[in-house]
Amino acid sequence: MNQKGIAKLLRVSPATVSMALRGEGRISADLREKVLALTRKHRITIRERKSEAARRVSAPALRLGYCSVHRVGSLMHVGAYRGMVEQTLDRRHEVVLYAVSLPHGVDMQQAIAGVKAQVLAAKLDGLVLDPLLALVDAFDDVPLPQVLVGYYNFYPDRLDAVLPDNVWSGLRLTKELLAQGRRRIACVRCSPRDWNSIEKFAGYRMALAQAGVAVDPALVVEGDFSWMSGARCAERLLALPEKPDAVLMENDWMTGQFVQGLRETGAAGQRALEDWTLAHSVDAQRETGLPREILRAEPRTDLMGRIAARHLIDRIAGRVSDEPVTIRVAPALRPAGAKFADRRHEFAAEPV
Repeated sequence: MNQKGIAKLLRVSPATVSMALRGEGRISADLREKVLALTRKHRITIRERKSEAARRVSAPALRLGYCSVHRVGSLMHVGAYRGMVEQTLDRRHEVVLYAVSLPHGVDMQQAIAGVKAQVLAAKLDGLVLDPLLALVDAFDDVPLPQVLVGYYNFYPDRLDAVLPDNVWSGLRLTKELLAQGRRRIACVRCSPRDWNSIEKFAGYRMALAQAGVAVDPALVVEGDFSWMSGARCAERLLALPEKPDAVLMENDWMTGQFVQGLRETGAAGQRALEDWTLAHSVDAQRETGLPREILRAEPRTDLMGRIAARHLIDRIAGRVSDEPVTIRVAPALRPAGAKFADRRHEFAAEPV
């Protein structure tokens, strides 16, 4: 397959494919990623004009920083960093990673101050930040273009961000459960005050409404992100006179304890594990306690990193409007059945 073949497959003009490969023109991020994915898949050589190739070689490489500070290991920065370092853009760049995983008891502000000092001494051209509020606030006075990559945009009126599409997660997971013939689909909320939970719950309600299925308030139980709240939610659903036939977990933080909570109730809980179809949105890659993967939506962290790097470079070059933008990336829907494995370094890089 060549560039003309890609154009025919995607139903666009060869010129559009060429511009997407060169990072030019008003090409949507989604279309550009599809073109790049097919180019890599079929190992197509990207031929640059001599003037473009010369410009890439002669232009100094931009220095981008990626800052991640967390109490626990960050799922997001592993894939996002990998996506950022890919040289698929129209400007050479290098990425400096500032990733700190803090054990409990270590002062967060002190760690952030240390990262900030390193960034200021590094003479960077732009920054990508994990959306930790303390980190974002600490870098508010740093005069560099900044893009958030993660689950929140605390300041959408002034900061660019690349985020997973949480509404899509709730919608598609629920639709998949409905397609399997499930109608009493419970929703275990990670926290009704958390914006991720609000968005995923909106997708859940939307899918049910489209299928003509009313939301049963008894099937909606609320957790608080804690490990133990998963078990409490399991007990509440198991106590219902009319039990669910499927359960959507908004966040995999609680899935393991939910499963354990069912097992500890004895025969009734074991029967539920056999009868209920489980699904969850992956935010932390936590163990489920099950021998095989369940239906899940996983963030495309590699793709999010590439989009963030591209937007940051465009921001540095003045090629985008002054108005901040929030870019939503649909997660990858993964079917149930595969053996459980540590897949933190294998999250989807290819659009589907």
